[in-house]
Amino acid sequence: MNNYIREKKLLIIYFRLYIMEINKINYISLGPNCFTAANLNMLNLRKCALPFDWLSTPHEKGLRYIINNIKNNWRFFLYNIKKNKDNIYHAEKYPDTLFPHVKNFAKNEHEFSHLINYNFCEHKNSIKTTQLDKFRRRCVRFSNIINNTNIKNIYFYNITPIIFKNKHKFNTIIEDIKEFLSYSKTPYKFILYMIIEDKEKFKNIQNKINDFIFFTLYYVDRAKNSDFGNCDDFQKMIDNVIAYL
Repeated sequence: MNNYIREKKLLIIYFRLYIMEINKINYISLGPNCFTAANLNMLNLRKCALPFDWLSTPHEKGLRYIINNIKNNWRFFLYNIKKNKDNIYHAEKYPDTLFPHVKNFAKNEHEFSHLINYNFCEHKNSIKTTQLDKFRRRCVRFSNIINNTNIKNIYFYNITPIIFKNKHKFNTIIEDIKEFLSYSKTPYKFILYMIIEDKEKFKNIQNKINDFIFFTLYYVDRAKNSDFGNCDDFQKMIDNVIAYL
């Protein structure tokens, strides 16, 4: 029975990868934390490492942070890296955006060793590199992907109920999404999802903001699953949007 379940899971993974390859779809985390990247990893949908996968930014500032980096051609993304009082790295210009998973920017590590090599992500096989070099390549890769008209992108960003209940902050995020999408030259959809732990409080939520932006709920039962929820539920959320792409 265990072998049957394992083989079934592998078939599902291979089918997803086949769909990704023939449709040339990139699933891109825009943060503002590692929630999306973690789920994409569990689903084997994360094709390559990108700059915002594992960063931590306040929800109301994350998209503006991305827009500013695109506008400035990443000039300040890694400029004058330093540590805050909690010993976590950040760039001088962006003290609110942290690199919590980076222990040493000068340390040599292997990149891409756990990711599948997709030729349209334009990366090479596993190489030894410093964290600074890794993030520089991720920035270039991100720019290439959003400018590649031969692929389709699904962007992800998450918020909390606190942000949703603040009308000004929520509307600002919607406007930031629209501005960000103006820089994407690929066919795209944007999934803005709110992480909730109580289904009863949020029932009548509008799913479609316009033809490109979808707002949905992602329920996390921390008593049964990890802090990242159930990745199968995350897949269902994606499937509901792919039909429109």
